[in-house]
Amino acid sequence: MPLCTTRKAGEYMILNQKFNQEDDKLILRNTIDCQDAIDLAHDANQSGSRGKNLVCMGYIPPEYWMFDPWLIEARKAQRAGDKHEYSKMLKKFFEIHPAFAVHKKIKYYQGGVSL
Repeated sequence: MPLCTTRKAGEYMILNQKFNQEDDKLILRNTIDCQDAIDLAHDANQSGSRGKNLVCMGYIPPEYWMFDPWLIEARKAQRAGDKHEYSKMLKKFFEIHPAFAVHKKIKYYQGGVSL
């Protein structure tokens, strides 16, 4: 289940950074632009595009890998070699963030994909 990239190297999505201090905590708040990923997912949904042997699950902005708990766990599972847990976490991410998902009627069974 491949993921598709949204940008070329050198393009940035962080629009604004702001530091807040509450008690003894310093909080960094980043404002990011993820419109490219949303547009690509929307275009893929509208056109029904897919490769010969490739069905894209969705488009994830690279910055999301740094703070989204489902993607952090997916990365840990990928590094551990647990493909089932990796796929499960990615599916959960796309359930929570449907704007990034490419909506296809796909049935999953025993780790395989039936189209």
